[in-house]
Amino acid sequence: MKNFEYIGSHNHALDRDSLIKLWWVFHPRFKFFKTLKANSKLLDLGAGSGGLIFWREYFLCDRNDIEIYAVDIKEGEYFRKCNDFQICDLEKDILKWPENFFDAILISHVIEHIKNTENVMDNINRVAKRDYALLYIEFPSDRSVNNPPIEYFLKHGVKVPRTITNFYDDKTHVSLFTRDALKALFMKKGFYPIEEGIISNPFIEDILIRRGIEENDSELFTYGIWSKLGFAEYVIFRRQSARNLHNILDILVKTFYEGISDRG
Repeated sequence: MKNFEYIGSHNHALDRDSLIKLWWVFHPRFKFFKTLKANSKLLDLGAGSGGLIFWREYFLCDRNDIEIYAVDIKEGEYFRKCNDFQICDLEKDILKWPENFFDAILISHVIEHIKNTENVMDNINRVAKRDYALLYIEFPSDRSVNNPPIEYFLKHGVKVPRTITNFYDDKTHVSLFTRDALKALFMKKGFYPIEEGIISNPFIEDILIRRGIEENDSELFTYGIWSKLGFAEYVIFRRQSARNLHNILDILVKTFYEGISDRG
């Protein structure tokens, strides 16, 4: 930790790009993306600018095999670089893609903006593949309501870049979830949690905060303060059913006995 602090605060040997790469390379969202199975079709729900497309070649991540499909209420800057996109209201519209289409779905800081999740759930349930589709959800922690709001820092003379530190800093936030509540919601549709946690990187969070303040860099400061406060959490789900599990076990057993027979 001290080595990182020394590099960050005195020599600035870690330039801005290096700091951001260090943040993302250990981020569960990036790890989810780069470890998808080959030739996956990935749906980015609430895609914003559509910048996820650049992750296919980001920081030693050669994943041009992944097809990316973007959805948001308005067209993002990079949507036309994606394999396909749709402009829609997630609370009421139907996604245009057929049933059983996507290998993976990513929902990052979107679900907290939705009042009624029923339509979103129905869409996900329909377009996600029945056989082991993956689902990544990132959202503000329920504990974020107890974090000091950004106005607290400003009121006390700490000149920080304006960002979100408390759930209610963003007036469009309407739904606060606990991890348990979110897991219960998706398990009803056959999605079962396989990984979860708080998004943090304690090794560089202090550098990110300090450099963010020194350079008035909102992105650096946000990453650092979110890590320090435990602002965001994530859950990764895998869709599965007893039928799918039995099929896999049958194949494993058959392969095992065929191997014994060949050796005999």
